[in-house]
Amino acid sequence: MPEGRTRFAVWRRRALGVLAVVAVTGLGAAAAGAGGSAARGGTTSRAGAAPPAASWLFSSSEIVRIRANVRTKPWSKLAWQQTLKNADSALSASPHPADPRRDYRDRGDPSCPDGAVGWYCGLYLPGLEDGRHARNLAMAYTVTGNRAYALKSKEFLLAWARTYSPLPATSMIGHYIAEVGGITLKSFQAYALVQDVFSPAERQVFTRWAAAFVDRGKRQADAARDEPWVPQAPWGNSATWARSMAVLAAAVVGGRTLRQTLDWNWAHTTTRGKDYGWKALIEGVMYPGGKMVEEDVRQSVFYALFTLQPLMLIADVAQHVGYRHNLWTFRPVPTKGILAAIAYYAPYLQGRVSGYPAYTEPTGRTPADIAAANRSVLENAANDVPGSALLRRIVAYGGPGVRGTNDDPYIVGYNAVTAGIGDALARASR
Repeated sequence: MPEGRTRFAVWRRRALGVLAVVAVTGLGAAAAGAGGSAARGGTTSRAGAAPPAASWLFSSSEIVRIRANVRTKPWSKLAWQQTLKNADSALSASPHPADPRRDYRDRGDPSCPDGAVGWYCGLYLPGLEDGRHARNLAMAYTVTGNRAYALKSKEFLLAWARTYSPLPATSMIGHYIAEVGGITLKSFQAYALVQDVFSPAERQVFTRWAAAFVDRGKRQADAARDEPWVPQAPWGNSATWARSMAVLAAAVVGGRTLRQTLDWNWAHTTTRGKDYGWKALIEGVMYPGGKMVEEDVRQSVFYALFTLQPLMLIADVAQHVGYRHNLWTFRPVPTKGILAAIAYYAPYLQGRVSGYPAYTEPTGRTPADIAAANRSVLENAANDVPGSALLRRIVAYGGPGVRGTNDDPYIVGYNAVTAGIGDALARASR
C-alpha cells in the first residue's frame, strides 16, 4: 500500500488523463468560510445552511465547529483550501470501479502500463483515486452545503457499489490492502457525510454493498490470528486494517450490525478458539512502553504507525456512537494502549528522530514525510481526547503553516480541516 503514493500519479495519467481543475466562483469566499458556488451544477451554497445529519463520523455540533474553524483558524483554513482544490478537481473526474470478475491474485506490473492487470493497478490504485475523490467531495459538501459536491461524491460511491458487486472471493485478491486501502474506508466515510442526497433505493444499494465488507473484514482479521503467514501477522498492519474495515462498514449499516461488530471488536474468539478481542489485540501489537511490534518486523517506523492508524479509526467510531468502552484510553496494562503508542512515537512525530533507528523506509520516505502524514491522522485523536496536552503539541508541531499542509494520502487527507472540534464532541457527550 505505501507505494500507492508514488504510483498514484502513474495510474492517474493512464486511466484518467489530466484532470482539469474546475474553477469555483468566489473561491476566496469558500476558502474563508462556507460560501462560493461550484462551477458544475451551479448550486450556490448558503453559509448558514444546515449541516448534514449527525453521523458516526462527525456530530452535528462538530460540523458546526468545522464550518467556523475554516473561517477563523489558520491551519483549518489552509487544510480546507487544499481539500477544496482537490474536490473541485474531482468534479470533472469519472469513476473507474474495478471489475469483480477479474483475477486480482497477482500484483502485476507496478508501473501500471495500459491494460495492466493485478490487484495493484486493477483494484488498489483505482480505489485509492476514486475513494479520495469521494471523500474530498463529501468534505466540501460538509463545509459549503453545496449539493453539487454531494451529488458528485454519490456518483463515485454508487459506481463502485453497483459495479464491484458481488465481491470477488478473497482467494482472488492477492493482498488484503487492495480493498481496504483503496476504495472501502474512504467511501464509507464519504457516505456518512453525503447520505442525505441518496434516495431510499440508493441507500439500500450502498448499505448492502458495505454490509458485505463487515463479514469480509472480520474473516480477514481472524485469518491472521488462525492462519498467520508469519508469527507476527495477527499484530501487523494487514490484520488491523481488516479489522477497521469491518467496523467502518458496520457503521454504514448501523443499528444491530454496528453494535454487534463493536462488541466483536471488543471481545471475541476466532474459529479456532483464539482470543482476538481488543485486550488481546492491544497486548499483542505493541511492547510495554508503546513500541509497535510491526516496527521490528518491517524495520520501519512508517509501518509501525501504519499499523496503529486503523486502531485509531475504530476508536473514533466507537466514541462517536457512544460505545460503552473508551478504546482510546483502554490499557490492558499501564504500559500498553493507543495513547501509550502515541506517546512512544511522539518525539519522532515532532522532528526528534535521533532516538529511533535510521531505517530505509518504503519508497524513499523521510522521517519528516512520515511524521507529517501521521500528524494529520492524529487530528482525530486530538479531537477525541481533548484533554491531552501531548496530542495538542504533536498536531501543532511546526506551526499553522505546517499543520494545515499535513496530508495523509490514504484515508483522512488534509485532516487539519477538522482540527479543534473535540470540545464540541465532549459537550455533546455530557
